[in-house]
Amino acid sequence: MLVALAGLTLAGCGSKTGPAARDATEPAHNGADVAFAAEMVPHHQQGLRMVAMATAHALPPAFAELTDRITVAQSAEVDRMQGWLTSWDEEASYGPDRMMDDGTMMRRSTAGTMRGLMRTRMGPWALGDSDLDRLAGSWPGDFEQHWLRLIITHHQGAISMARHEIVEGEYPPAVALAEDIVTTQQAEVEQMREMLRD
Repeated sequence: MLVALAGLTLAGCGSKTGPAARDATEPAHNGADVAFAAEMVPHHQQGLRMVAMATAHALPPAFAELTDRITVAQSAEVDRMQGWLTSWDEEASYGPDRMMDDGTMMRRSTAGTMRGLMRTRMGPWALGDSDLDRLAGSWPGDFEQHWLRLIITHHQGAISMARHEIVEGEYPPAVALAEDIVTTQQAEVEQMREMLRD
């Protein structure tokens, strides 16, 4: 009987199936990874809001295909990054209700030195609610061109943020996603520039 109990005790001590065991196999992440996900989630959400505004208009086939592609890609990326933030016990830095009119967005995550304003990463490419308000109020005949110019600026902001993650990030899935964002969104920027009228 004592031998059996000892065997059960040793088996219990040798079995690690809880969070600690999972954490041991999880790749390391740093503040840059947290900041990247925490900032890119609401940035993508703003882009999806712009796509939703576009779908309310009659769109040429190439335009509709572009908005569909952006919706599929960025919705999936938001889900991935929100999953990372949850597993890291972090949250998105700001949401649509946290965006200030000048385009800056307040950080709320605990990323230490990575706290601050989104504008520090996006520079001249940060968009605010005032930009989207002007887009919504544009004449139907001007909407497509206005939208293309704004979404190009929006993509350039995402590319800037992703490039920072590629250099500073440590979490392999986040760095890989950043590389995908640079490749995909740069190609979309080139396509949209061709769609703009001279």
